[in-house]
Amino acid sequence: PGGTSCLENAEIDMRTIAGYLDAVIDEKALREELPGVDAEHGVEDFTGRLLDAASRPIGRIKRLFRKLKG
Repeated sequence: PGGTSCLENAEIDMRTIAGYLDAVIDEKALREELPGVDAEHGVEDFTGRLLDAASRPIGRIKRLFRKLKG
């Protein structure tokens, strides 16, 4: 466990909260915010996302929610 598993847990929490709020997650913005480069593995090899914190800041959660219903 390390930073990647922490961020995976944060994504799970975000999706749980979005479901509770009946919110829509901007999947394109999420992919743009949290991608990483791994020459050996692909996304299909992991349960979470590949991340590269050095290339993009993390923490713009508001941008990931396009709209709240209600």
